[in-house]
Amino acid sequence: MEVNTANFCRKLRKQSEQPLKFVVTLQNTAYSGEGIAMQSVFKREEQTEKFEGRGRRPLELSPVEHIKRYVQEHVAETISLSEAATKVYLNPNYFSQLFKQQTGQSFVRYVTEIKMDKAKELLIHTSLRVSEVAERVGYMDVAYFSNTFKKMVGEAPSEYRRKHAGHSGERCHFREKTSK
Repeated sequence: MEVNTANFCRKLRKQSEQPLKFVVTLQNTAYSGEGIAMQSVFKREEQTEKFEGRGRRPLELSPVEHIKRYVQEHVAETISLSEAATKVYLNPNYFSQLFKQQTGQSFVRYVTEIKMDKAKELLIHTSLRVSEVAERVGYMDVAYFSNTFKKMVGEAPSEYRRKHAGHSGERCHFREKTSK
């Protein structure tokens, strides 16, 4: 199957909501066992950011950095490993390995830490109920949010608020993951 790379990139650029330029390389891969030959599309991306009065400037972002930024900007949304990998055109297993290699933690742990970091900020600086904080960081089940918060932080959300209310600028810390 022959693909016109220039047309393909042009279509991707038009469909993209963000200012991305795509460089696509095709690689044929064969999956043994089932004997299915598939053509995989691998993408390397360049993100361009618009600077006031300066036009556009390319900024290299690795797939991991791109997803880390996405997670931070979309903390209220639920994003699975598969969805994240799809956003950067990588196989989920490969993306998982790459993420762990570059960050030292699993994708799920990273997402949870970002959500709990935002929850801590909301608990300290707002008067939102715990259920509202849970919703703002993407948890619809308050009990699940509270349990996750307690595992990550070491105390329940209400206890955390009581102890830390009024402490602005505090850096968020998480308990080390202990193996059982």
